[in-house]
Amino acid sequence: MRRAPALGTLSRRPDIKLRRTPADLDALAALQGRILDAALSVLPTGGRLAHITCTLNPAENEAQVERLLSAAGAAGAAPLSVEVQHTTPADTPAREFFYGVVLRKG
Repeated sequence: MRRAPALGTLSRRPDIKLRRTPADLDALAALQGRILDAALSVLPTGGRLAHITCTLNPAENEAQVERLLSAAGAAGAAPLSVEVQHTTPADTPAREFFYGVVLRKG
């Protein structure tokens, strides 16, 4: 089954916004969360995780990082910290956006 393009390709595929629903956005954020959880579960102490998306949807970006930081502080889990974080300015002339963060475990 071929998946429809996500939000990161809006500048090249503006028709996508006509086909996306709020439920689709929630599903994308939930999928992003599962991917991050799986990656962190195998990341060794001292390891780094680069989380980079081509969307400015806070539910896939900042909210995920906040969720991970909160979870890491609970139940004796290894601490997690943000080493660097970047968001492309919304007014970038290229109209191409990305969000990136490097998280360090332990």
